[in-house]
Amino acid sequence: MNIKTENKTKNSGWRLDLFLKAVFYALVLTAVVHLIILQAIPVHGDTLYAEGSLTEWLQIYVLAITMLLFTWAGVKDAASRSFNAAVVGFLSVVFVREMDRAFDKLFDGAWQVAVVFIAVITVLMVIRTTGSFWAKVKEFASRPAYGMFLSGMLIVMVFSRLYGQKFLWKAVMGDKYMYSVKAAAEENTELLGYCLIMFSGMEWLARCRRTGEKSNA
Repeated sequence: MNIKTENKTKNSGWRLDLFLKAVFYALVLTAVVHLIILQAIPVHGDTLYAEGSLTEWLQIYVLAITMLLFTWAGVKDAASRSFNAAVVGFLSVVFVREMDRAFDKLFDGAWQVAVVFIAVITVLMVIRTTGSFWAKVKEFASRPAYGMFLSGMLIVMVFSRLYGQKFLWKAVMGDKYMYSVKAAAEENTELLGYCLIMFSGMEWLARCRRTGEKSNA
């Protein structure tokens, strides 16, 4: 195989990779939307997005998958373990917050105790590995995974909260205000943000696998 043919193969390879990733992400989002629709069809009124709804559980499952992706990334690339562990710690705090009702069944305020414990452990770990941690933060910030992660967090922490404010939806619907519409807007937007964070974990895992294979070669 000559150089021109080899370069042509490499160029077509990364283009196909980009296309397949776009298709995969689109299929995941399509599946999520269809699950939301299936949830809405048999349920009506304010019980649609009550505690234990499908959307709430989808958020938890997506978060759990994302934590596993970043954990796996740390296994594949030893140099990024402190960074990946810090991300998992942060996502664990978010996970516990989403599961606050379940934790509070243990005792009142249990989820706050769990959050503080996880946060302290995460901060101490980062302090012990400051050099390698910030080096990986810099690398992560230069990768596509960072854009997805940041976009997802902004949607979850900022946009969905503002978009789901009751006064906005009361202004839109007036006397026909329905809590389920407001909840659908907020919860499903939040779910989109978590999906983007999960896609970030997939991108970063692929990067860590390549880095790990090079270092072991």
